Amino acid sequence: MALNTGGEIHIYALFEHKSYPEPLIALQLLRYMVRIWEQALKQEEPLLPVVPLVVYHGRQRWTVALDLAALFEMPDDLKPYLPDYRYWLCDLSRYSDEEIKSRVESAVILQMGLLLLKYEGETDFLERLGDILRLLWQLSERETALEYLETVLRYVVSRTDEAAVDQLRQVVREVLLSVPR
Repeated sequence: MALNTGGEIHIYALFEHKSYPEPLIALQLLRYMVRIWEQALKQEEPLLPVVPLVVYHGRQRWTVALDLAALFEMPDDLKPYLPDYRYWLCDLSRYSDEEIKSRVESAVILQMGLLLLKYEGETDFLERLGDILRLLWQLSERETALEYLETVLRYVVSRTDEAAVDQLRQVVREVLLSVPR
């Protein structure tokens, strides 16, 4: 990351994804952040700022506070003695597919990942999967696209019940038959 002064700073981006609102997410993220710093110290590396990011793909609205201090009930006089930070929340349920695609522009893999998370667990997931898989073919290197396809399918199969596997096969078959050769 470049600074206004022209110098550089390195940061650590911590990604966590949730499918339900987690009231103690700020505490969970803090534990991860401390582990990152402890590992850096163990390896005699400098401590980097950690930017926590939560990607939420649940059905209900995220109502959890975005900062650690919200977990504590205390008088203002004691607040300076608490660690505090905010995490950034990306609530996928608030975006349409078109907004996700336009916000990440040509980053096809990110589009696919966000759309997969957004629709995981939805009743029409396998119907939407075809559109998501078609994004793969926008990649320029066919081998890379096939590697990503394998990764996506492994993820989907691990999250799909046995009864839906035949439907999953049909969606993949239709996508593969429809792509230009």
